[in-house]
Amino acid sequence: MSQWNHAMCDPCWEKKQGPRKPVRLTLEMKPLLCCFCGEPTQSGIFVRANPKTVKCRGKGKYHEEWS
Repeated sequence: MSQWNHAMCDPCWEKKQGPRKPVRLTLEMKPLLCCFCGEPTQSGIFVRANPKTVKCRGKGKYHEEWS
């Protein structure tokens, strides 16, 4: 995954987007860490964000695996 695409858990989505429904990947996924809070998630929500503005800083196993 590029450094600009980030996994997001449901609670972080709700904090940033409110009641708006997210688009989700529907593939069965292994747990990932939310790039915004660091908690495990299988939400299927991915968002684009500047790596300087998120907890993961665009680094981590799946950022490297999918780039």
